Amino acid sequence: MQCARFILLPLAFLVVSCGEETNTPYEIPLLQMTTPTSATLVWETERKEPACLTLELEGQPATRETTCYPSDTLHELVLTGLQPATHYRYEIAGVKPDKTEENPLPVTSHTFRTPDEATKPFAFGVMGDSHGKVDVLVQLLTAATLPGPRRMPIDFLLHVGDAVEDGGHATYFTDLIEPGRAVFDGLPLYAAMGNHEEDSDWFYHYHAYPGREDYYAFTHGNTFFVVLNTNKDYTSSSKQYHWLVQRLASPEAARATWRVVSFHHPPYGQGWGPCGDFTGDADAQEYLVPLFERQRVDLVFNGHVHGYERGSRQGVTYVTTGGGGGGLDHHCQSWDHIAVAKYAHHHVRVEIDGERLWLRAVGLDGQLLDQLQLRAH
Repeated sequence: MQCARFILLPLAFLVVSCGEETNTPYEIPLLQMTTPTSATLVWETERKEPACLTLELEGQPATRETTCYPSDTLHELVLTGLQPATHYRYEIAGVKPDKTEENPLPVTSHTFRTPDEATKPFAFGVMGDSHGKVDVLVQLLTAATLPGPRRMPIDFLLHVGDAVEDGGHATYFTDLIEPGRAVFDGLPLYAAMGNHEEDSDWFYHYHAYPGREDYYAFTHGNTFFVVLNTNKDYTSSSKQYHWLVQRLASPEAARATWRVVSFHHPPYGQGWGPCGDFTGDADAQEYLVPLFERQRVDLVFNGHVHGYERGSRQGVTYVTTGGGGGGLDHHCQSWDHIAVAKYAHHHVRVEIDGERLWLRAVGLDGQLLDQLQLRAH
């Protein structure tokens, strides 16, 4: 989201507003960028209108605090001063221009949990290439949020791109936000841009990530995450490549036990639709793979190939998880290092506890497609 910012001091809320009128009756909030002490909310209304947000510790109404701010259609709210590993409840109330404050819009109530500090175990889900197949998306989102073998709920979801079939406003709403409403108002979504997002303004409109927003980095627990945009230049002379070099050499990356990178186009691919058209991204092989090996990246997630593939080279594990709903590809060629290739709709679940990492790929029917355990370098 690229908009003017202003700060409301009473509750240490940072509010970002954009003034574009829309015809979308969408008011559900999207939870994004949570840390142990902060969380970001994004929501949109049909027309410009003022809104109020009330926040409390869940089950402790005496902690309620409310702030209101001016009329607009798209809002980004950064909540700061939160407590780690804590459940919060919040309400958003708007007032339509033709109504009074005594006759507001219905209040919507939601909950979220801040993550633990760096030493605590955590889990996250990964999927990609949903392509607007809402029925599959809903099933995978529901399955991904269930506790795994170690009974850990996921803290967030990584999407490796092509969440929508095209980058239009209506498509973003109908293909992603509306079907995911039961998940995304309480579970942060970290998305990479795929080719089907078409570098659309709506990607920036609905996502509130740091910096440029189409490539960014964050830390969760003991793990450093980088999300890239392989639809834009990332060769060695590009701004994105130099940014990536700096982030992988940063103190945050050095302190992390695990380093995870996600982007849409995989360096290697065995499956495709018409065979011969794609065997992996040559630029990723030339520019990203050597960097990952030098900077001790542990795990790389990709999409684009509609299926599941997993292999390791020079200490880096590559996982393609493009089975989020789009039409499935089939096996075309082989790479020596790819150990598993299955072309089925699925999601991936990752659980991290200190220097141990467990990865499971699970199909729509609950069938286990693959599992892997890693130890940190």
